[in-house]
Amino acid sequence: MEILENGDVLEKGEMVDFEAPEEGRKGYEEVWRDEVLSEGERVAVVLETDGGCVVRVGEWCQGILKVGGEGEGREVEGWEEGVWGWWGRGEGLC
Repeated sequence: MEILENGDVLEKGEMVDFEAPEEGRKGYEEVWRDEVLSEGERVAVVLETDGGCVVRVGEWCQGILKVGGEGEGREVEGWEEGVWGWWGRGEGLC
């Protein structure tokens, strides 16, 4: 992890591309930014990928992602933000 001049965090690493595991590990870079909201301000975040999406609205986050190859299914999971900022699987979401 590297903190950039503007305060963002640059994460670099390697991981297996699960759609092409025979190609081995590939490098990646992600940039993370903390957002501070004013009291009463609301925000929604949507992350879209080729295999699905993850949506966060307030204390709730839900992901729908493709599992395996074409026609093999989807994985659906939801999380709720807890009192101390920890995320846990939400009851009754999936």
